[in-house]
Amino acid sequence: MFGKKKNEVKDYTVNGMSLLDVGTHGTTTDLDQASSMLFDPSNPDAGKLLQGAIQAFNEGRPENVQHILTNPQKFRTYRDYYGNNVDVATQTLTTLVTGKDYAVEILTLALAKVPAEAKQDILNQTLVSHIFNSGKPSETFINTLIEAGADANAPTKDGFKGHVLAFAVEKSKPLPVIELLYKNGASFDDALFLMQVKKWKKESMDNLKVYREKVTGQPATEEGEILKVLKLLREDIAEMTKRLPSEAATPKHAETKPAANANQPETTQPELPKAPQPKKAYPAVKGLSRTGT
Repeated sequence: MFGKKKNEVKDYTVNGMSLLDVGTHGTTTDLDQASSMLFDPSNPDAGKLLQGAIQAFNEGRPENVQHILTNPQKFRTYRDYYGNNVDVATQTLTTLVTGKDYAVEILTLALAKVPAEAKQDILNQTLVSHIFNSGKPSETFINTLIEAGADANAPTKDGFKGHVLAFAVEKSKPLPVIELLYKNGASFDDALFLMQVKKWKKESMDNLKVYREKVTGQPATEEGEILKVLKLLREDIAEMTKRLPSEAATPKHAETKPAANANQPETTQPELPKAPQPKKAYPAVKGLSRTGT
């Protein structure tokens, strides 16, 4: 399917820009046809357009890569040799910088014509894809993506932050990768909240707490401290309830005693001030502020 024919060169063209690749001789000048060739799994030339664009980039002609990254929705995905669907933008950036010096500069050039918001999305998706699909993610590549603008705590499409770290934890990635994400802004709290809301497996959440303790020193069982605070609050409420007079002890109509001397005005004893009650100290728990009643 991806075999080469000797001494035959295919010149794919998108908007008049040459994309060179080894294969059967032929030329296409229509963008839609070129796009179809890139993502259609049934087409024997699928993926070769991308290979040609990268080859042209390496030869000093970045226009085709820039065009693909500016219009990734037109190219969608293609299938690699093993039949896996591959996001074109992610695969392009990954291939461009693998084993290269000045990787950040390469990404900057490749994404030069991409609008800022779309550029952020492409970098974030590439980071997530690398974390999710790599058996052993490259710390160098992760650093490169972050330096180029990827957000280590990027939100999902529905607004939940922390999914990069959540995926890394779920896939039990090496501790240095978790530390690298955390040092660059990934939040354990956001990742845990996402897991809870999305109802991930308890095993994944427990795994996150173990990683969190190793990286930050925050106990994996910190939730137990919150329970302690709640217990003290309940004790406070019970104590205050005891001080309130019961309904049985308070008559609805108290009897009025006649004055000893009708001509002597009734006097009342002034109420003595009560001694202030000492404040109760509660354990300090992150995210919960209370120092007393």
